Amino acid sequence: MKQLIFNVIVKLLNKTKENSDYLYSNFSNASILDLYVDSLKEEGVDPRITSLLGEEWTYQKFEDIGIITYLNPKKTDKWMVALHGYSSSKESSAISAWFMAEKGYNILAFDFINHGQSDEGMVSFGPNEYQNLLTALRFLHINYTPSEIGLIGFSMGAFTLNLSALINDLTFQSYNVKFGISDSPYFEIKEVLKTVLKFSTPLVYNQIKNLFADLIHEYKENFGIDILKYDVKNLIKENKKSFPILFFHSKKDLVTNYQDSMLFFEERKVLKQKDMIHIFETGAHIRSQTTHTDKYFELVDEFLKNLEE
Repeated sequence: MKQLIFNVIVKLLNKTKENSDYLYSNFSNASILDLYVDSLKEEGVDPRITSLLGEEWTYQKFEDIGIITYLNPKKTDKWMVALHGYSSSKESSAISAWFMAEKGYNILAFDFINHGQSDEGMVSFGPNEYQNLLTALRFLHINYTPSEIGLIGFSMGAFTLNLSALINDLTFQSYNVKFGISDSPYFEIKEVLKTVLKFSTPLVYNQIKNLFADLIHEYKENFGIDILKYDVKNLIKENKKSFPILFFHSKKDLVTNYQDSMLFFEERKVLKQKDMIHIFETGAHIRSQTTHTDKYFELVDEFLKNLEE
């Protein structure tokens, strides 16, 4: 019986390609991006967020991930890499990174494994997604010569960004990653697993909430994915190098807790980076940019200026 429950839970966690498979089968690549933009326009968000409608994006596949790129008409070697959230896609993160084009960046957005146009696989809420990020950076360095790379991540993408900043290797130095913008991350994978399942299966959540330790074991034994491979607190203690991160979160976020961003910020103080944080009083999950556009952009400008000093 327990194995049956595990199979159901794993299937629920990995239903992330269902909507995107339909979209990519029935619409052109460009029109899918337009659909995302049009939906935001209907909400009345700031035009600076949606002004990319009609701009030329290039879609391609590299190894196991789907990628879109935008080359700034003002020639530049600076790149912004966008990391989307769980059950989302590269189109949504591309829109959220679009404002960086005005600041002189090219933009790359990619699909995590089992999302969008990437290959099927297992969603791991961090470890596999970190490998996808490395693949995206490898793509940039094979095809371009970035002088500077910034990362901007949302929810699962924000956690992946924060994780990547702490893994003690030379990858990000050699790839010229200079900073990150972390929007609405979680601090622990096991806690966000509970949240995802609570939203996905509210009627049976109380019956399965005590099985999470076994579920993590199941992921490792049957799928070879160690969800707990990277312990953030230990990585911070062990690592002496990182890149600066600007944290955004909202107190009204019902998916990830704003205190998780605060915890990241406080724990990272020992790294002595030029980190910044801003907690908004209002705004739904990963909606700070659309809810508080002026302040959001102002803080990004302040953060980037501080990095130059």
